[in-house]
Amino acid sequence: MKFNFLCVDIGTTSLKAALVSDMGQVLSFSKIEFTTIDKSKIALEWFRALKESISALKKNQIESLSENETLFDSETGTLNIDAVCISGNGPTIVSEDGTTLLWNSPVAELQNQNASSDLQKILLPELFEKFKHSLFLPRLLAFKNLYSDKFINQKIFSGPEYLIWLLSNTQITILPESRYEAAYWNDEALTTISSPSIGPFVKPGFVCGNISKTISDELEISSNAKIIAGGPDFTVAMIGTNTLSPGKLCNRAGSSEGLNWCTEKPVFAPGLRTLPSVIPNLWNASILNNDSGDRIASDKLNYEKQTGTHISYEDYIPLCLSCKDERGAETLKELSAFISDGVETMRNLAKENGLEISDTVMVTGGQAKNPLWLQHKANVSKINFGIAEVPDSELIGDAVLASYALGLYDTIQQAAEKMVKIKTVFSPIK
Repeated sequence: MKFNFLCVDIGTTSLKAALVSDMGQVLSFSKIEFTTIDKSKIALEWFRALKESISALKKNQIESLSENETLFDSETGTLNIDAVCISGNGPTIVSEDGTTLLWNSPVAELQNQNASSDLQKILLPELFEKFKHSLFLPRLLAFKNLYSDKFINQKIFSGPEYLIWLLSNTQITILPESRYEAAYWNDEALTTISSPSIGPFVKPGFVCGNISKTISDELEISSNAKIIAGGPDFTVAMIGTNTLSPGKLCNRAGSSEGLNWCTEKPVFAPGLRTLPSVIPNLWNASILNNDSGDRIASDKLNYEKQTGTHISYEDYIPLCLSCKDERGAETLKELSAFISDGVETMRNLAKENGLEISDTVMVTGGQAKNPLWLQHKANVSKINFGIAEVPDSELIGDAVLASYALGLYDTIQQAAEKMVKIKTVFSPIK
């Protein structure tokens, strides 16, 4: 029996969705941009974008597949799927009415104060010590200070859990792995900041129940579809690139960029951030660049203004690599050094600590869609760069979790091994 899933990832500016089979085959893909100017209500865009995505997925699938293969029932207008799995950006905070504090909103600027300092004032010393690096508590406190009435009287969600609630009427919070509690909260910390109505922790792959009948009718999808907890986009991307065993490498390269290395013990070095893996007893060491893709986009826009032309990224990258745009060439030189230095750092740490390290970096995100740029990265870093069948690995990660949730595989790693397929490898050219 074949299973098919609707996989959804909520980004900062758009919603991406795909129909994916239980073998990792992408049957249809869509991307819907958010249109609201008011970022404080952007969560209200998510359901609309999902509805538009489903319409686009149906259209794309009908055009690309034969009548016998399509999941679309032309008589009823229903999209026949077994589950919907949802992931998204974090730490975004949303209240029941859609009021949103995005993960990248400048909290201190919004409040004219420092949320972390406020947290230290209200938490007992031992509690603050545990949660001083929490990603969520400062933002929950900021949300409370900005929207006190909503914080006290409405349900509160962490990003994608809001859309999960709209579809299933189940309120949960997805904790990637138990060791991540310090990045979130516990009951004592929540009590200190007025005990908001927030969902209990569940693991990625948790079955939140069936889609509600009203919503399935409105979206025109199967009424028996299960709603599956995906998780924060970072952890789901690790799943969708199969960076789940010691030595595996991943390069998340979109507007920002991170080089990630799965290790069997925590590794520490200047410039290296080590966090728990989504898999128990494993770790993820990463080196981050907060604006790599944004810098390329800015340089491209500057070049277009100077020349009075419009140029695609596909054409702009070779133009920079050939130094025909000096500003862009300098940016790519710096970003190339970021990757090559990062790979070298991780190789040295692997040797020093007796750890495994792969000879291939799996790439995901917008920058994975430019072959020349990937080839250049491979050349300067002296390592292979691979891309999966879908560069947006969060969607494949969602499909992996859906397959695991429905019992098709015994573990998340087993599902990822079967479903994450490498499409192309760029090897270094001397």
